Amino acid sequence: MAVAAALPVLAHADVTISGSLNVGIDSIKYAGTGGGAASTARTTGVDDFGSQIVFSGTEDLGNGLKTVWKISNGFNADGVATDGSGSGTLGNRETYVGLKSDTLGQLRMGKLNDVLLETESTDNMNGPRRDSGAQGGGNINTPLYEEGSTPGYGKVFSLSGGDGRQKNTIKYDMPEWNGISGQLQYTAGETTVNNKSVKSQYGFHVNYNNAATNLFVGAAYLAEPDQGGNHDKTSATSRIEGGYNGDNLTVALTFNHDSLYGDTTAAAASRFTTLYGISNSSSHMSGNSWGTYVAYQIGNWKPQAEYSRRQDISVDGQKLSTSASEVSFELDYTMSKRTGFYVGYAQLTESDGLKNLQQDDSNKSNMVYAGMVHHF
Repeated sequence: MAVAAALPVLAHADVTISGSLNVGIDSIKYAGTGGGAASTARTTGVDDFGSQIVFSGTEDLGNGLKTVWKISNGFNADGVATDGSGSGTLGNRETYVGLKSDTLGQLRMGKLNDVLLETESTDNMNGPRRDSGAQGGGNINTPLYEEGSTPGYGKVFSLSGGDGRQKNTIKYDMPEWNGISGQLQYTAGETTVNNKSVKSQYGFHVNYNNAATNLFVGAAYLAEPDQGGNHDKTSATSRIEGGYNGDNLTVALTFNHDSLYGDTTAAAASRFTTLYGISNSSSHMSGNSWGTYVAYQIGNWKPQAEYSRRQDISVDGQKLSTSASEVSFELDYTMSKRTGFYVGYAQLTESDGLKNLQQDDSNKSNMVYAGMVHHF
């Protein structure tokens, strides 16, 4: 009887299993530091380039209302255990449950893409992003606005996981209206310093697509009050983007501005923070970065190119020689609806000032890569 009673409910539910296997070979040469672990020697290996499996579904609740859910899990198809996708945590990528209304939009809770991750129209390259420890975060072909304003030093001077997926998050997606869409995000910090909550975030993302002209424009803002326990300071990242996507041609431009504060761990974090006296949460950093992307579909082939640049940053009003530029090229070939191949090249170039500051053996990092992806 229980099974029979459940059948009408199950008939209104929809479950989908999807994902991708994305693996390739790469050869990477980093701007090493003093012949240490990140030396200038070129390394070649087989790496996972972003494999994942996704379980998702909906349930019709009637009156235009649905339950929506998703469990997304990244894994390393090359067998190497690393942080993030290789951590062994179920739902380590976007995972949520929520409600969706035909007229009122969508409300979700869980581990969700933050509003900056929704504003990355110039980040479309494949390539290794797993067990590689490159300068600037390990991703030579990733636009520099995603890498934080101080390369190679984690998140000391960037939002906690910005351009990522945020735990403990609630997110509202407004219904699309005349090409306009938007999102509101709140992330609960669930951490206290001096008996006050820290690491909470709030932000928004708005986008406009003009179907008649194929033009689009978007903006995002993500703020983190009380970063590092400094209760009268708010770190924030602002971003705008725009471009054209139609007739086999895609062109996009992204501009990013950081206004960030350090924390009490900064002094011990790196040579950069030690030399410039960035030792507490009162230190203020501001900087700009931008990226551009172009791609053109020619039959089954798609050549694409991306260039990004980080300007010199300013710490407590002092301008520092920390600029860098990154360029990448990729050629994709679509063999079938689900299977594709690609080859690419990327190079990261630091300013001479940043090279000397970090005592690097070189100011250039580069990589070549080739891979295969299958979507299911």
